[in-house]
Amino acid sequence: MDFTADTVLALSPDDASAKAARGLTSPAKWPTLGADQRAVWGECQGSGSKPYQTQVDLSGPTFKCSCPSRKFPCKHGLALLLVRAAQPQLFAADAMAPPWVNEWMSARQDRAERKEQRAAERAAAPPSSPETVERRESQRWKKIEEGLDQLQLWMSDQVQRGLANVGTEARASFHTMAARLVDQQAPSLAQRLRDAAQEIGATPDWPARVLRCFGQLQLAIEATRRRTALDPAALADLRWALGWTQEKELVLAQGERLRDDWLVLAVIVEQREAKLQERRVWLQGLASGRRALLADFAFSGSGFDAAWIAGHVHKAELAF
Repeated sequence: MDFTADTVLALSPDDASAKAARGLTSPAKWPTLGADQRAVWGECQGSGSKPYQTQVDLSGPTFKCSCPSRKFPCKHGLALLLVRAAQPQLFAADAMAPPWVNEWMSARQDRAERKEQRAAERAAAPPSSPETVERRESQRWKKIEEGLDQLQLWMSDQVQRGLANVGTEARASFHTMAARLVDQQAPSLAQRLRDAAQEIGATPDWPARVLRCFGQLQLAIEATRRRTALDPAALADLRWALGWTQEKELVLAQGERLRDDWLVLAVIVEQREAKLQERRVWLQGLASGRRALLADFAFSGSGFDAAWIAGHVHKAELAF
């Protein structure tokens, strides 16, 4: 990808990070800069004595930085690419990568190779018997239903008390119920409840916002109870709404494939937990007219495998 200031800033997690990155583009901030065909790297002088080691794998792009920021990419990673876009002459062509860059790139390659090996082994392994699959699914549905029964009783209690009377101290109750939903294997509904907890007292219309969330949760409860009457597509949507996702390797092995030029309609990245980010990318196939939602996760600051920038077109094959 050819990076411009606009495409780099489109990767920013928020406006504050973009503004901070612009303030770090002076070459004086970067005592070390380098690049080769695989990566771009640099050392950014911060407030401490030791500069932050920042690097970008250009195949993604995927970022890594030694700074303590939880944002991804951090301001240093964005600034590094902004400097690269504005002043490429500062980066020696085919420079010798320092050990900390080579170690990271080698580790990424090793992980990718292990992932491919696991996928190949899984594809070659005999599938589980229909009876085993049915038993596992039945057990999970039972746990989910138990959790949703508890959720419905809890929501009824909140509504009977009157949402307008719920104070900010009630957030603990929301988080406790969310933890139960995680235990009962409905993590996406748990996240909705956590989001609703953040609405309490945040705006004048917060009771209406919380009530809207309760309505969405009730729809999931009703859909789960009548899931045997749903068509396969609706059932797949329900499973996703509950947080019952399929592993990527399984989707790639079994999913319907479609190659097209995909226009990126929108990208949202949200912090789900301290070490977990969720990214949702909405795509439009220019030839097929097909819409697609790409859901991806990044753990422990590892970053996403590839960048999707709103308004750009990517030639790719998707597995649904």
